[in-house]
Amino acid sequence: MTAAVMASPSPARAFDFDYRSPARVEGSPLPCRPGCTDKLEEVCAAAQSNVREWRKERSQIMNSLAQRGLQDILKEEDVVCDLQADLAAVEELTEAARCFHKEGAKLGEAMLQCMKASGERAEVVAQAKDILRSANEDYQKELEAEERRLAETKEASKEQQQSIDEFLQRYSRSLGLKISRVSAQTILLSFTRINKAEPKKEFSVVLGLSKEGYVASKCNPEVPELPRLLDRLNEDSTATAVPQFICGLRRAFSTQA
Repeated sequence: MTAAVMASPSPARAFDFDYRSPARVEGSPLPCRPGCTDKLEEVCAAAQSNVREWRKERSQIMNSLAQRGLQDILKEEDVVCDLQADLAAVEELTEAARCFHKEGAKLGEAMLQCMKASGERAEVVAQAKDILRSANEDYQKELEAEERRLAETKEASKEQQQSIDEFLQRYSRSLGLKISRVSAQTILLSFTRINKAEPKKEFSVVLGLSKEGYVASKCNPEVPELPRLLDRLNEDSTATAVPQFICGLRRAFSTQA
């Protein structure tokens, strides 16, 4: 643009004319007046020189202004490019911020759900702990009650065992009762001193314990009262059930002596 301004031709000068005296112009029909021709030429030449200088200065000023305007335009173009780049960066940042906001909202929702689930799990754990604590307390109470029942049962068994031992010792001394172990939960009851003619003659029966209760086998001699005595023994759970069975069995053997 500057080169175009500098290379542009000067505008047409419609007022240019020849200031020379007609007398000095070859072929001029006008007469020459002495004394004014040289002066007029000098004045006209000076004016024309001033016009040329003014035109030259004006052309230089115009070129300078054009160059300055071009530089300003280029600077403004650079500024516009920078603004466009800044605008693109701002748009990218805006999009990134929008995505970050969406992701942040999703993350916040996930955290809320996680906190809610954690709260629910904590509540379930607390309820489970309460249930287990209550169940443990109930179990402890049942265990203590069972321990008391077991202690009472042991005490009753101990008393029953003492009663049986005392009975057996008394009957063993006076009636010739002897008890021998045959196998697990099975004993042999043998009696002597039943037959006065033969006091050493043995009367015996094998007494065992099964899932159904007491059972008897190998009764020698056979006595018809044995089934009834077994039924009474199985029905009676007191401490005197076994001594009553032994006494009844001895009486039954006495009838067979």
